[in-house]
Amino acid sequence: KSVLECNDADSELCDNLSLMLENNQITPKESLEKTVPLQNHILSGEFMYIVEINFQSFKQFIIKTNGFQSDDEFNQFKANYLTSKKQTKLVFKAVAGQKPM
Repeated sequence: KSVLECNDADSELCDNLSLMLENNQITPKESLEKTVPLQNHILSGEFMYIVEINFQSFKQFIIKTNGFQSDDEFNQFKANYLTSKKQTKLVFKAVAGQKPM
């Protein structure tokens, strides 16, 4: 959380999804939070693929905040992170909304 705040990122983005919709004249209809265990879920491979894509998309941010000097350092960090992540749970948050007619 503090790493995001230090880099001008909203650390509570997921907690404010409904408010973001309301601020854009969209009425929140349903909010969902789902926890998926990555150790033995039938779709754990697919979920880990999504985690890896997200991790890769933040590569420059991760390199900057961790002070990595090479791609090798980043790739080792990513491999360690993904190995560790496989032993945890993944939480998805989503909000469905409706635009006014």
